[in-house]
Amino acid sequence: MTEGRRGIDEWLSDIVAMADKIVTYTADVDFERFARDEPIQDLVVKKIENIGEAATQLRKRHPDFVEANPQIPWRAMSTMRNRTAHGYFAVDLPILWATARNDMPDLRGQVATLLAARRRVRT
Repeated sequence: MTEGRRGIDEWLSDIVAMADKIVTYTADVDFERFARDEPIQDLVVKKIENIGEAATQLRKRHPDFVEANPQIPWRAMSTMRNRTAHGYFAVDLPILWATARNDMPDLRGQVATLLAARRRVRT
């Protein structure tokens, strides 16, 4: 499906899938290993960029939906995407690590809950 034809559920599903991947990539890794392992860092950055792009598209294409769900950090996701995409030489590893380990599980849960509720309403 092209970007312009994607609906809310597709963008939400992307966020859940990318958050799942970040949680998986960092599950058995401590900060010291993360700081040495550029491939894991690169994977995490890419998935954060994907999450941020999904949030940006939802904010742009479905502002009423975003406004109705203020519990989701839409702007923070977009901001993090911009920081990683445009400041890749200056990515702060402790912030990236904290986002991956502390924020992603919660974000994944919040968005998955929202997506499940949307699906229940339609059935």
